[in-house]
Amino acid sequence: MNNDLPTQPVPNLEEVLPNQAEQNLLHQPKKLVIILAIVLFFLVISTVTYFIFFASKESVNQLDLATTGTQKASDSTQVQKQKAKILDVSSAQQDLPSTDNLAPKVEKINSLSLAANQDAYRVNDSIEIIVNMQTEIEPDGVQFVILYDPQLLTNVGLEPINNFGSFIINEVDEQAGKIKAMLLKDPQETVAVNTNQPLLKITAQAVKAGKLSLTFDQEKTKIAAAAGQDVLKNVTNLTVDVN
Repeated sequence: MNNDLPTQPVPNLEEVLPNQAEQNLLHQPKKLVIILAIVLFFLVISTVTYFIFFASKESVNQLDLATTGTQKASDSTQVQKQKAKILDVSSAQQDLPSTDNLAPKVEKINSLSLAANQDAYRVNDSIEIIVNMQTEIEPDGVQFVILYDPQLLTNVGLEPINNFGSFIINEVDEQAGKIKAMLLKDPQETVAVNTNQPLLKITAQAVKAGKLSLTFDQEKTKIAAAAGQDVLKNVTNLTVDVN
């Protein structure tokens, strides 16, 4: 009787090694898939984070631009409002301010006049005309519009010769035949009264024969005094011959 135990076949090393190599090869793709999935996950997270940051930055930039644009528009509006406050003798609503209720009433005793350097002219002569103000009450300012025939006068120029204040409007519309001017006294100035105050020299050239008239537009001509009251009593217009 044979008591020897049955023997297990001893695996061949040459067979075992290839089997283990095959199993390792089978596990490697799974590891690669996991690694690729992890890499892809972080890539997606990074991309999403970048776009969120970029979009936020663009929103901030747009907000800054919008804010800047609003500020500029606001500044422009303020500038326009300031410009609209400038007095214009061509508008009845923007004449010298009247504050009659703030001071005692005063008489209208000041006057404006026009004086030429000759009694008559010839065609192509140079003409000089002075705008004068007779002051019985110390003025705060004066505004006037003078009308003339643009077919008789050309090359009209204005030269301030005032002894007080400053002209804030001083212009000629040669097509319409209008001279517009406004002068305001400095609050610290003192103007002599009971005197003749030259304000403006008008120079021009006569280009056609006829009766040359320069007249004040009395609706737009005023002398302000005593806290803005109109103290203009009368005006003296000018008519000369051009031969």
